[in-house]
Amino acid sequence: MFVPLKRATILLATPKHQNDSTNHLFIVLTNPNKAKEVLIINITSSDKFDETCILTNKDHLFINRKSYASYRYCNIIHADKLKDLVIRTYEPINQETLDRIIKGLYKSRYTKQKVKTFYTNSLK
Repeated sequence: MFVPLKRATILLATPKHQNDSTNHLFIVLTNPNKAKEVLIINITSSDKFDETCILTNKDHLFINRKSYASYRYCNIIHADKLKDLVIRTYEPINQETLDRIIKGLYKSRYTKQKVKTFYTNSLK
C-alpha cells in the first residue's frame, strides 16, 4: 500500500491533455498537511527550458538520461487522490537530491507562488 510521504518516488500517467502516452516519475516533496494535501513534482527529460535542477541516473535508478525537475508542473494534490493515480512506486529519492530539488523550488522562475507558500508552510 502506497503512503504519500516526503521523498516517495512514484510513476504516474501523463495527463491526457499533453498528447503523450508516457508515464512520468514524480517525487513527493512534503508529508501530508492537516488537509491531507502533499506537494509533488514531475521529473521529465523534455523540460529543457528550465535547467534549475538537472537530474541524472546518479540521483535515481529510474532516471536513464539527463532530466529536469519541472517546477512549472509542481502540484498540490490530496493524498487520497494521489494514491488512486499511482501506477508504481520506487525507492525513495535520497535526501541530498531532495534538498537540491527544494533549493530549486525557490530559485526557479517557473515555480508558482502558491507552491512556494505551500512548501514553506509544510515546514512549520
